[in-house]
Parts: sequence; C-alpha cells; structure tokens
Amino acid sequence: MGGDAASKIPDFSHYRSKQGSNSNLVFQYFMVGAMGALTAAGAKATVQGMWDALYPDMALEGLEVCQWMENGVKASIGIYG
Repeated sequence: MGGDAASKIPDFSHYRSKQGSNSNLVFQYFMVGAMGALTAAGAKATVQGMWDALYPDMALEGLEVCQWMENGVKASIGIYG
C-alpha cells in the first residue's frame, strides 16, 4: 500500500512564487475581496428584482414618501428599493 506510483505526492514547488509568500497573500486577499464584492452585487440585484416583481406597489409608495419629504412633510420610511 503506498509503494506504488499512484500514492506518491507530486512536487508543486515550481508553481510557487519566487518573490515570497507576501505577494501571494496580497493576491489572495484581492481575489477574495473582489469575489465578495461581485457576490454581494449579484445578490442585491437578485433580491431587488424579486422584490420589485413580488411587490410592485411598494416601489410607488417609496416614490410617494420621497415626494412628501421634498415638500417638508415628515414621514417614517421603511425598506424601499
């Protein structure tokens, strides 16, 4: 068990950065941050699209609240797109 060629661990050292591990960490953090931002933007667009499709009258109410506020009427605002 372990003596055959299929169980040997390959050497990936030629894929490592020659500049040290800090440059790898900066790249990894950048990629994680970029993917997080893209995921958040996609989730927001999906939820907003579903919200607008399920509750189209809410968008109009949000518009009316904004118009009332422009006229000086105080109003409490809920969650509006």
